[in-house]
Amino acid sequence: MGSEELILLLKEHGLRITPHRIQILEMIIAEGHPTVEEIAKRVPNMSLTTIYNNVKQFVSMNIVKELPYENGMSRYELSKINNYHVICQSCGLIVDFTFPTLIEVEDMASRLTKYKVHRHIMGIYGVCTDCQHTATR
Repeated sequence: MGSEELILLLKEHGLRITPHRIQILEMIIAEGHPTVEEIAKRVPNMSLTTIYNNVKQFVSMNIVKELPYENGMSRYELSKINNYHVICQSCGLIVDFTFPTLIEVEDMASRLTKYKVHRHIMGIYGVCTDCQHTATR
């Protein structure tokens, strides 16, 4: 997703277009599931507070998904991405995968509970191949 598409995304949600907002969204796309702290390290010209406030607003407007994981650190990705995550318990690497039939889980949850389901978060934990190789040395 290029800068023009990000500008349209912000406009669709009625947000002011600022260089910081564009830069934060570009980092979320480029870094693949970054934490706010990781964004701050890559964008030293922006305060941590600015990043937190913008990311919080993006989450509340469903522009960005918050991915809370076991270690208490939230990671972020664009909401338009519909995938699932396999997370390495050793190094924290996150690999995306898609499996369309899991969408049936949302439908079933909606039917059984009468909730209007907006999203779900699924994380599968294991040990990546690099960490497996490191452990056997």
